[in-house]
Order: sequence, then structure tokens, then C-alpha cells
Amino acid sequence: VHWLLEAWPLPGAWYALAAPQRLCLCAEYQLMASPLSGCKTASALPYVQAARHAAAQGADDAVLLHAAGPVAETSRANLFWALPDGRLYTPALATGALPGVMRGLVLELAAALG
Repeated sequence: VHWLLEAWPLPGAWYALAAPQRLCLCAEYQLMASPLSGCKTASALPYVQAARHAAAQGADDAVLLHAAGPVAETSRANLFWALPDGRLYTPALATGALPGVMRGLVLELAAALG
């Protein structure tokens, strides 16, 4: 698996992190879409394993992949990325990503803003 992940602060962001976050890729523990994958309490093991992997690597968080390869989310956050033309992307729920409250809010706000 080969990935390049680059991130930078959003201009005018309404939040601030105390320090840049270090991410690692956790290919050992992958997500699978299933009837229970949308229930964090029923499918927490990959997230716990990925968080432990991140700590062992000296990282703050780990990016999880779907078993078929696409990026899904991190051990504690949803992933979003924006293209220069303003289009917003996030991994599909079919990747095993959780349909969390923040993910829903961001998608709702993005749709309202166009």
C-alpha cells in the first residue's frame, strides 16, 4: 500500500490544535462494511488497535483503510478533504466509516453552503 497524505491548517478555522497532529497509516487493522459497522460500540476493536498502533509509532492518530484499500477514517476522527475548486469529499460509508454526528453535520453544512 502506498499513500501520500499532506495536510495544512484551514484559513480562518474556528478551532485550533495545540500542536500539529502526526498521523500514521494502520494497514494491519482494516475496516469492513457490515450491518454493525455503523455502531461504534459494536465494532470498536479496529479503532482501539489502530490507536495503540499510532501510539507505538509515536503518532497522534492512525488512518484506517477499508479491506479493499480505500481510506476510511482515523481511529478517532472522520476524514474530509477539499479540492481547490471547493468540492468536499469524505469516504463513503461503504468503506466502514462511521456515520457519526460530526460527519453528518459537516456534510449538512457543506450542502447548505453550496
